[in-house]
Amino acid sequence: MNIRHFVKKSIDNQKKLLMILISVSVISGLLALGIQLLVGRSSVYRGEVFIELDPNIRPIVNINTAGIPLEVYAWDERLIKAECISELPLIIEESEELGREISINQDDGFAVSIFTPDLFRYRLKVFLPRGTDYKEINVSTNSGNIEIVLPEMMLAPLSVDTVRGLISIKEE
Repeated sequence: MNIRHFVKKSIDNQKKLLMILISVSVISGLLALGIQLLVGRSSVYRGEVFIELDPNIRPIVNINTAGIPLEVYAWDERLIKAECISELPLIIEESEELGREISINQDDGFAVSIFTPDLFRYRLKVFLPRGTDYKEINVSTNSGNIEIVLPEMMLAPLSVDTVRGLISIKEE
């Protein structure tokens, strides 16, 4: 009888301890989330970058992302516009060695925080000037989906590459 009573009491104590640990974990998680939402600042990069084009030079445009969705559109302005929501800022590189080469890159030090409310809104949108004669447009992503909507004349110099993502190319 003593052994049976001891085993039953031991099991009851383990159940109580498990309930206490689960309660403390849930309360701690909710407090951390609440503090992050109320007091914490978002480390999300939200930015717009504008790049001027010389109408006399046929540019090469390279767009590279690590793991966020990428959208490429044409617009009527004479500037390249990049809108980005991601963990880290864009890296813009320009080279004039063989004409003009413009690279718009997502920083490959990409990190995701579970407390980032904008996590599911991460994306890069690039607007290319309509009517510009491009030497090349190279689009590549590691694991994000790519959506491209361009006029037929801009699709000719287009090259698209993804490792693990869907590609959608539509003629405007």
